[in-house]
Amino acid sequence: MVKAAEERKAENLIVMDMQPIASVTDYFVICNGNSNTQIRAIVNGIKESLKNKKSNLLSIEADPSPTWALMDYGDVICHVFDRQTRQFYDLEHLWADAVRV
Repeated sequence: MVKAAEERKAENLIVMDMQPIASVTDYFVICNGNSNTQIRAIVNGIKESLKNKKSNLLSIEADPSPTWALMDYGDVICHVFDRQTRQFYDLEHLWADAVRV
């Protein structure tokens, strides 16, 4: 997931270990893109990369623009934002107790 996001030039990519503090997932992957087109490219790149590895995408949610997308793979949830939306939701602060991997 991280490699696929990096290949699409995702910015400010972080991985957070959620296991000690949340039961919904083991890891969050959070990154941002510079445009709606880049956000779509990041999401599509991750989907393609993990499809080839037989990972099961449980759900995907995104706004129509998109300024954000959430990809749920069970053990890992990936959040792809534009800069402004990422700052607004500030998941890194919200989950500040999570260890960055």
